[in-house]
Amino acid sequence: MGKRTFKYVCIDTDEWTSVRNRRYLNVTVYTDAEYWNLGLARITGKATSNRLLEIISRRLLDFDISMTSDVVCVTSDGAPVMCQISKLSGCLRQLCIAHGIQLAVLDVLYERKVQDLEESESDDDLDDESGTYEDASEIETVEEDDDDDRLNVLVDQSVSDLAEATVKDLVKKVRELATFFKRSPASNEILQKYVVEKLGSELTLIVDCKTRWSSLHSMLVRFVKICDCIENTLKALGSAVTISRKEK
Repeated sequence: MGKRTFKYVCIDTDEWTSVRNRRYLNVTVYTDAEYWNLGLARITGKATSNRLLEIISRRLLDFDISMTSDVVCVTSDGAPVMCQISKLSGCLRQLCIAHGIQLAVLDVLYERKVQDLEESESDDDLDDESGTYEDASEIETVEEDDDDDRLNVLVDQSVSDLAEATVKDLVKKVRELATFFKRSPASNEILQKYVVEKLGSELTLIVDCKTRWSSLHSMLVRFVKICDCIENTLKALGSAVTISRKEK
């Protein structure tokens, strides 16, 4: 950070889980003119509000910043545990606008069940009244399955039937096909042969996760890139599902 030129700062913080199911807390310090990313701090054990506040405070002290005397505001998502951190620290609290936009995206492009609405206070469930993150990963676990009969329960119309389908419907169909190939190694092996012929190397489909920002975009981009290969594979498997694209 260099020589300190400020008296008070604000911080923003967010919890992140790696693909290895390890949890980290990122801390960023900013003033009205500058900001510094202090990096990731590992979270071990129960992520209670007191424990997270301790991790944040220790990270700040590494850069000669006091949580109690130098920080005036904490920006975070809407998780109850994060709200509790602001109360315990005595700082002001600002809800992260980026998280608000993400919730809007979920409302528009993802199906929401009644249970989802009841649990919408946080993407991370709480296991007690003190505000504790469950030690679990949001990443989808895909089971291997060679049962190609899954094709019989997939969409029964063209993925590009724009006259009938909404954007949410189309996203759902893409997700179903991506999930099918993830769960069927035999079918994916056929797909990869077509992909190698076209691109020169293997390229697997991506299944999105609503708590992984931009994963929906990644899923759609990958699907479009190898959609011809997907259609050839479906024909080889004897499926009636088609993926035709209208000419521009």
